[in-house]
Amino acid sequence: MANTAPVIPFNVLQQHASSSSCWIVITRDGQRRVYDVTNYLEHHPGGKAVIANLAGRDGFARWGEV
Repeated sequence: MANTAPVIPFNVLQQHASSSSCWIVITRDGQRRVYDVTNYLEHHPGGKAVIANLAGRDGFARWGEV
C-alpha cells in the first residue's frame, strides 16, 4: 500500500511554531509524522511549555526522554 500522506515542507512546519498554531514532528522508525498539537497544549501533563518549545521542529529527541 502506498503512503498517501501529504508532504509538508520544512518552511511550512516552521510557520506553525507558536502556541496559537503548534505543529511538531515525531520521527519513529525512519518515518516523520507531523502532528498539530495546538489543542493539546493546555492538557499536556508536563505543561504547555514542554510541547511549545518543540513547535515547528522535530520533537523526537525530547519525546524519547519520556
